[in-house]
Amino acid sequence: MSFHLIQFIALRYIFSLKKLSFISFITFLSYLGITTGIAALICVSSIFNGFRDLVQDMLLSIDPHIRISQSHGNLKLSDTLIHFTKKVDNVLKVISCNTGKIIIHKNSILQPAVLSSQSELPTKLSIENFVLFTNSTKNNIFIGSALADKLQVMKGDTIHISSLAMIDAVSSGLFQSTGIPVIIAGVFQVSGGMDYDKYLCFSSESLGATLFGSRTTNIDIIASETKFTEKIKSLIIQNPLFSSLIIKDWNELHKELYATMEYERTASFIVISLVACVAAFNILVSLWMTVHTKRKDIGMLLSMGLTTNQIKHIFLFKGMIIGIAGTVSGTVIGLLLCKGQQLYGWIPIANSIVKSLPVSIHSIDIITSCLLTLGLAFIATIYPSSIAAKTSITESLRYE
Repeated sequence: MSFHLIQFIALRYIFSLKKLSFISFITFLSYLGITTGIAALICVSSIFNGFRDLVQDMLLSIDPHIRISQSHGNLKLSDTLIHFTKKVDNVLKVISCNTGKIIIHKNSILQPAVLSSQSELPTKLSIENFVLFTNSTKNNIFIGSALADKLQVMKGDTIHISSLAMIDAVSSGLFQSTGIPVIIAGVFQVSGGMDYDKYLCFSSESLGATLFGSRTTNIDIIASETKFTEKIKSLIIQNPLFSSLIIKDWNELHKELYATMEYERTASFIVISLVACVAAFNILVSLWMTVHTKRKDIGMLLSMGLTTNQIKHIFLFKGMIIGIAGTVSGTVIGLLLCKGQQLYGWIPIANSIVKSLPVSIHSIDIITSCLLTLGLAFIATIYPSSIAAKTSITESLRYE
C-alpha cells in the first residue's frame, strides 16, 4: 500500500468521525493543547531572553568583556599585557584602570564609594554632554544616579573626595584635609541588579594617581562583539606570562546572577511543557478510542491485504498529523505575539527603565520547543498504533 493511501485513511479517521463526537472533541483538544503549549513555550522563553539580554546590555555598559586582575593589589606585567592584548584580533579597546575605595564629602553628608580612574569611560555608558575628561584641566568625576540622590547633588556641583589613606593620615594627626575638590561632570544610571548606581564613580587617570598612587589594579578589555570573548580569553590564558593572573569574562563577573536567570528560565520552560504533555496524553486517548471503535474497519483492511505494519503506520500518521498541525500553528501564533510585542509594545511596564515588556526571539528556543512537542506527539502514538497492529481479523469481524 502506498504512502498516499495511508495518509488518506489517517485523514479520514481525523475528519470523518461524525458519530464519534466525543473522540472528535478529544482530538480537537489535543490539537489545541499542542498549539497553546508551543505558543506559550516560545513566548515565555522569548520574555526570559528579553530580560536576560536587557540585563546583559546594562551590565556591559559598565563591565568589560574581560577583566584581568591580580589577587594582591597592583597588577604586574600590566604594560606587557596591554601590548599583547592590543594585537589580538577583535579587541576593540584595552583600558588600564586604577580602582580604589573613597569617601565623598558634600556639606555634612558622607558617602562611601568606589572610584575607577581610567583613560576613558566604558564603551556603552551613555552620559549627556560626554567629554573626554582626560583632556580637562579640572578634576571631573562621573557618579551613579542613586549616589547623587544620597548626596543631594547634580551635574556641575562640586564635591570633595578622600582616599582611605588620606583619611588614615588625617585620623593620625599628620595633616588636616577636607579632601580633593572635584566637579560632577555627569550622572549615569545603570540597572540590572548590581546596584552600580549606588557606589560606582569614574574619573581620569590623573585623579586616580593623586588618590591611590601610580598603579594598575585591573585591565579591562572591550571586544568588538560578545561572541569573541571566549576566544580572546583563551589566547591570554595560553600565554605563560599571564598564568598567575585572574582573568574573568563578562559572564563570570556576575556568575550568580546569570545562573539564577538561567535557572528561572529553565524551570519555567519545564512547567509550561506540562501543557504539551497533557496535549500528548489527549492524543494517546483519542487514538486509543479510535482504535477501539474502528476494530471492524481495521479487520477489513487486514483482510484486504494490509500488513500489521501498515496499520500501525496509519495511526502513527494520524497522531503526527495532530502534532505537526498543532506545532505549526502554535509556532506561528507564538512568533506573531512576540513580533507584535517587539514592534508595538502591547504590554507596557509602568515606572520602569523600559517602556514595554522586553522580548528576544532565539532560534534555538523555537527549535527546542518544536522538537519537544513533536517528540511528545510521536511518543503518544506508539501505544495505540501498537494495539491497532495487534488486531485479529477473526475477532474484529466475528459479528460482522
